[in-house]
Amino acid sequence: MRVLRICIGLLFSLLILGNAAIAAPVVEFNPPKMPGASLCVPWEDFKGIIEKLGQVTPPEEDPPPIAGVVSAANYVADVRAEGVVVTAEIELSVLKKDGWASIPVITTGLPLASASLDGKATVLMIDNGLLHAVVRGFGAHRLKLEMRLPLQNEGGPEKFRLPTAKAQINRLEVRVGQPNLQVSIEPGGALASTTTGGKTVATGSFAPGDAITVRWARRAEKTTKAEARVSAEVRTMLTVGEGLGVYTSIIDFDIQHKPISRFEIDLPADVAVADVSTDGLVDWQLVDQPEGQRLTVAIAYEAVGRHQVALTLEQPLPAKEQTKVAVADIKVRDIVHEVGYLAVAVRTNVQVTADDSTWKNLAPLDVSELPADLRGTTDQQVLLGFKYIKHPYALDLQIVKHKDAAVLTCKVEWAAYRIMLTGDGKQLIEGTFRIANRSLQYLTLTLPPDTDLWGVFRDGVPVKAAESDGKILLPIFRGGLRDTFTMKILAYRKSGGLLPVGRRSLELPRVDVSMGKAQLAVFMPPDRRYFSFGGKLRPSTDPLPTGAVSGEESDVSGSGGQPRNKLTGLLGRNVDYRRTQSQVQWKAEDAPINMSNAGYDNTLSRGALPVVFLVQWQGEVHRFAKNLVDPDEKLDLSFYYTKRSRSAWLGLVLFLLCVAFGYLFAVSFLCGKQDRQWPRGGLAFLAVAAIVLVPLLTIMRGTSTTVIGLYVVLGVAASLLQRGVKHLRDRERRPVPPPPPPPKPYQPVAPPSQGGEQ
Repeated sequence: MRVLRICIGLLFSLLILGNAAIAAPVVEFNPPKMPGASLCVPWEDFKGIIEKLGQVTPPEEDPPPIAGVVSAANYVADVRAEGVVVTAEIELSVLKKDGWASIPVITTGLPLASASLDGKATVLMIDNGLLHAVVRGFGAHRLKLEMRLPLQNEGGPEKFRLPTAKAQINRLEVRVGQPNLQVSIEPGGALASTTTGGKTVATGSFAPGDAITVRWARRAEKTTKAEARVSAEVRTMLTVGEGLGVYTSIIDFDIQHKPISRFEIDLPADVAVADVSTDGLVDWQLVDQPEGQRLTVAIAYEAVGRHQVALTLEQPLPAKEQTKVAVADIKVRDIVHEVGYLAVAVRTNVQVTADDSTWKNLAPLDVSELPADLRGTTDQQVLLGFKYIKHPYALDLQIVKHKDAAVLTCKVEWAAYRIMLTGDGKQLIEGTFRIANRSLQYLTLTLPPDTDLWGVFRDGVPVKAAESDGKILLPIFRGGLRDTFTMKILAYRKSGGLLPVGRRSLELPRVDVSMGKAQLAVFMPPDRRYFSFGGKLRPSTDPLPTGAVSGEESDVSGSGGQPRNKLTGLLGRNVDYRRTQSQVQWKAEDAPINMSNAGYDNTLSRGALPVVFLVQWQGEVHRFAKNLVDPDEKLDLSFYYTKRSRSAWLGLVLFLLCVAFGYLFAVSFLCGKQDRQWPRGGLAFLAVAAIVLVPLLTIMRGTSTTVIGLYVVLGVAASLLQRGVKHLRDRERRPVPPPPPPPKPYQPVAPPSQGGEQ
């Protein structure tokens, strides 16, 4: 009994906890502490607790996105003398579980005779220009509409316009009280029509829309077709080259009444058929005829309507500097009408003119009046255009061959040089060339004297270079019109250490072809000052081209700089190179398909390939450039340098000398000889400072000319200030003159006596 009471108490506690968890807001339940207590519950109450615990609330279902849809529509149209009676059975699907559903069915403004829903009369609701069916009950329902539509006859086949429901599946059956009719709908096309009991019944389906138009007409009886009626348009392009004329003819056939599968074309005897192409080509044959040749083209089906045949013909031309050639007459057989166009174009340096006296059945046209496919391309220049409507046509062409002019077939679009000069006179020279080549096998490179070649790389891949008469031969590609590639060389030269003060000249490697632009970046020791740059190159601020500096190398400006690249990238590149390349053998799959050097065809040739050399470019960067460099033109750069001195007393001496020079210079030019008071030995000091001391100390100090000029101006200003102060003091010390005496009063003077009076 005690155990039963404990179980009843636990169940009652669980019920209380469950109700507390469901209630909102959630309040934490703390049962009272009653040790040793018991609870008695009647069986009916305990049974109710158990039933409530066993009930499971089903999850709520998501509501449908719409109340209902129109799933399908079936139309039966009965055509009568007074009009068309259309019965439409529309299938509705209600998606709502409870309540009413409003489903849009069809547009308003219909001549409805009746409407019923699931066999019972119903009404439709108008909303937003549509008729809505108001339905209640989940599942499928059937709406039946009866419409009476008028017939239309506008001087053609009878027809009527049928508004359609908003359904994805639409079926139509049309019944017309006349036999042998062809019924069609727009859009959609013809329906399957049959004649039964003197009536025509047509069935089919159509795509969703607002309305369709149904029309019918008497079915025409099948008759035996007459012979094929074929017309043609021939467009021929004659391209004149050296020793060969190429005809490209496009023939458009227009086939009517009866399909055909064979085409015949007459050709002159002096042309050869190089190619025939057409849709469904089976075979073509060329048969000699007394008047020339006959080409027969067979296709795999019977063509009707438009069909195109393309021909490529070749006509040998005499190998003379001047010649006359008759244009081939291409004639299509078994046609009722032909229109043809002829265009004459040149591809090489030949001059073509038409002999006016030989024209026959040809009318000249401007090139712009020719069809679009005869107006030429980028490598074809159309000179003459003609039109003809009958055969035979004739035209003689005067062909004059000119000598080829020498043109530039290889060039260096840009050259980017980098030279790193160290304090002990070592030079690391790198040159990158962007090359466009059509004819050369090698690019000849001339290095400065006492220069060692360390490596040659083509598009980043090490290659082997040759040497002849002290010059380096770089193997280059022969590419297309717009194909370019890069060649990079790495060289080393030792030219002696840098003195504290001196002059140095740098010479660049030169090539035997023209260069569009040459750029140079010189990395110099940052502990010196560089000035008075000379040579063929001029200072520039343009950076080197993107393709000249690889991703593993970077420029560093200023002293104490560190390279921005990571050593891991360079080591990875070297490892990949060692895995894929051999220093004694070049794999055949690594050889480019368009190489022109015969030596590279032998991939087992011996010789060592250069290794990828790790370079960290550091120093004070100076940039130079030059446009339009001639072949083998010497590119050099000269400059003066001095070691930068940071001595304070040397700067002070230079400052005092420059100020004194400016002071004495101003005194010598602004003061007169009577006011000029030279310090003892001042003239000699001025001469020595101007000729020797100031330039020497300027070079040793590394001070710019702007600062020197500022010092001299300061001395001039000091001289002017001294002269102004002296002038003011002289004005103060100058004595003031006494005022002038007052004027005496006027006294008349007696006139002298006359006679002998004294």
